[in-house]
Amino acid sequence: MNHFPAVDPIPLPAPIWLMKALHIVTLALHFIAVEILLGSLLVAALLSVARRNPLARTVTAAIAKRLQVVLTYVINLGVPPLLFAQVLYGRALYTSSVLIGAWWIGVIGLLMAIYWLLYRFAARVKNGRIGATTVTNISVNVTNWTCHGCTT
Repeated sequence: MNHFPAVDPIPLPAPIWLMKALHIVTLALHFIAVEILLGSLLVAALLSVARRNPLARTVTAAIAKRLQVVLTYVINLGVPPLLFAQVLYGRALYTSSVLIGAWWIGVIGLLMAIYWLLYRFAARVKNGRIGATTVTNISVNVTNWTCHGCTT
C-alpha cells in the first residue's frame, strides 16, 4: 500500500539538479544569517559585561540597533528553502505539514516574541540599562518557549 498520494501531473519548473542546488544555496544563506544573529547576540552579551568601557557600550549599541534587521534576513532567507522543498518533496511535505500544523502556526508567535525581545534589548542598550542579565533573559525566554513542547 502506497502512503503517498499520486505524483502531481504538473512538471517541475526547472531541472531537478538546479532545484536541488538552489535549495542547498538558499538553505546555506539562511544558516549564515542565523549564525550572524546568534553570534551578534553572544558578542553583545559579552560586551555588556564590560559596560563601563565606552567602546564596549558603543559596539553593543551598534549591534543592538541592527539585530532586528538581521532577524528580518533570517526570516526572509528561511522561506526559499521551504519553497524549494515543497517543489521537490511536495507529497511528503504536505503530509508532515498537516501533522505538525499547530507547531508551524506557533512559529509566528515565536518570531513576534523574538522581535519584541530584540526591540526591548535595543531600547535598554540605548537607555544605558543593559547588562548581561538582559541578554541572558532573552536567550532563556526564547529557549523555554521553543522547547516547552519538547517535554510534554
